[in-house]
Amino acid sequence: MGNIVYNLSIYDLAETTRLSWYSSDDDIKMCIVKGKDEDLCQNYIRVLAIPAQGSLLSCGTNAFRPLCRTYSINGNNYTVETEKPGQAMCPYDPTHNSTAVFVGE
Repeated sequence: MGNIVYNLSIYDLAETTRLSWYSSDDDIKMCIVKGKDEDLCQNYIRVLAIPAQGSLLSCGTNAFRPLCRTYSINGNNYTVETEKPGQAMCPYDPTHNSTAVFVGE
């Protein structure tokens, strides 16, 4: 299942932090109405990048309505700074194999 990004220790693979990001009930319902399987109508995180020190860019499929968020990182806490549509940055379909490249700003 999607919806969660785990940050693991490189030394012992212990979980250090967890970022949960679920699609809204409305987005999930609309995805199901359009004939998609409920398991695919979740938010599969497909893009992660660190655009600046203390910042994390995350994009997810969001029930076939891609969405991107920028988080500020403060210790083990993530705070949403911005949210914007993820078209052209993230695939709609969680089964789609893709590669993202973040260059400069």
